[in-house]
Amino acid sequence: MTGLSIDPDWAEYSGTDRPELLATYANLAIRVDDEIVTSVHHRNSHTTSDRVLLSVYPLAEWIAGHWWFLTDESDGPKRLGFLDRHALNRGRSGYCVPDLRFVPEGESFQVEWVPYSYVYAPVDFISGGRKTLLKQHVEDTLRDFVDSVDERLSKAGITDSWMQQEWAAVREAEADAEQVRFCRAAAWLGLDPFDLSEQDARKIKQLADKLPPELREDAFRAAGPESPEVIADWVATELASNPSGRWDKAEIMKVQDQLHSAANGLPWEIGYKLAQRVRDVRPELAETPTRLESLFGGELPVLVGKDAPQAVDGLVLAEVGFECRTNKRRPDSQRFLVARAIFDFVRLQQGKSLLTAARTTRQSESRAFAAELLAPAVVLRDRLKSGWATQDQVSDLADKLGVSYVVVEHQIRNHRIATISV
Repeated sequence: MTGLSIDPDWAEYSGTDRPELLATYANLAIRVDDEIVTSVHHRNSHTTSDRVLLSVYPLAEWIAGHWWFLTDESDGPKRLGFLDRHALNRGRSGYCVPDLRFVPEGESFQVEWVPYSYVYAPVDFISGGRKTLLKQHVEDTLRDFVDSVDERLSKAGITDSWMQQEWAAVREAEADAEQVRFCRAAAWLGLDPFDLSEQDARKIKQLADKLPPELREDAFRAAGPESPEVIADWVATELASNPSGRWDKAEIMKVQDQLHSAANGLPWEIGYKLAQRVRDVRPELAETPTRLESLFGGELPVLVGKDAPQAVDGLVLAEVGFECRTNKRRPDSQRFLVARAIFDFVRLQQGKSLLTAARTTRQSESRAFAAELLAPAVVLRDRLKSGWATQDQVSDLADKLGVSYVVVEHQIRNHRIATISV
């Protein structure tokens, strides 16, 4: 078994006068790959089981009511109430439910669950784990689960519950491409597309129209604590200004041609593998520190401007030449940005892209690529053969590689190269 599985084994039950609850009692099993999320220990009987008995109607209701958040809202700084919209036990309605979280990251989902003990019920969920799953697979599984609850209600003669009404609205929206685009855009901003004023709905459409289609998702996802107007206005201003023409993209085009297909795997694996391939096909990029400047005539293609939103790391323009617009002034930050820009150009094969701090698949891939290109794991492993590193050693390595302390620290921890002493 692979992926996410939500399996209600329907059961007869009594003890409630709410028909929608009574009709949807089940022994519920949730699995992710071969791991059982609903593995539960019953403290009174000292037994364990793979299923939990409850009415699944509240869970289906919660999924239907948070559908666009669940499928399209990424986590990020100051995303208030994020767990309320992404943790399954927030929809438990008094039942015992595992702490299972769905975190969309663009093309993929992080599905996480942690052990959880209930204080007022003799129940402990004892399983924990984290998996990266395909977005479409998670969506299909959640959709099939809600459909099964809807069908169970209909068989019991219930056709007008709140969940059914909300789910019908979701299904209707999904049948209209324009509505889907609007609902997703609202969710990127952390807004409920079914609970917006006409003014807010109009504003979202106006902001979307101000941005090129290929930049909308990244711009909206990055909005976070800043208003989306600030990001949209800055991007529109930068796009309206002519490219400087200072940097040619011929060498980057050669890199792109030499890498016909991207690697497959988790985001960090894709970035890591692609960085290794780039270092293999361009010997000058295998030197330490990495000679990024050699691709651009000896100078990094960075234009520093003012008023760039904090949530945006940089705007990559590669339709004519190649340049990065940013507010970053530190040399190590600019090198990391250019490395991410190279990844975007190679991976997307398009003339413009937005680099942000958002936790999405592509943004994560570009960060992993830049980290491996500029601070290769093999180099760090060679310098830290003892398996231990002091903070001073990490800082010295960062200076020699031309990257920040955080980048080297991340590489050491992510690849389990050494233990960093405090």
